[in-house]
Amino acid sequence: MIQLCPASDERLANVLKAVSLDLMSASECSKYRMEVNDLEVCAGTMGNGPCENDGGGPLQCQTETGKWVIQGITSYGDKICASSTVPAVFTNVGKFVEWINNIKKGS
Repeated sequence: MIQLCPASDERLANVLKAVSLDLMSASECSKYRMEVNDLEVCAGTMGNGPCENDGGGPLQCQTETGKWVIQGITSYGDKICASSTVPAVFTNVGKFVEWINNIKKGS
């Protein structure tokens, strides 16, 4: 059985929110006991980050030409996002572009 959260659930935001995060290297991320591999991207700004229930949301980066691209998909991070002291981990979309394009061709 699937249960849906009621629209009046106080834990859910009614407004889409965004935050600026710094991308981190795997070695920098490991300082926070967050181990990432090449299929993942680590990003964080202390005190900000994705919250519980943000999984699947985008990590977008702006290119030098001003174009926005999807860099990652939210995987996990600190459950207490407003006071986060650890970075978040995102699926590295760039590692899946070929697979995504193959799937698109087949549909």
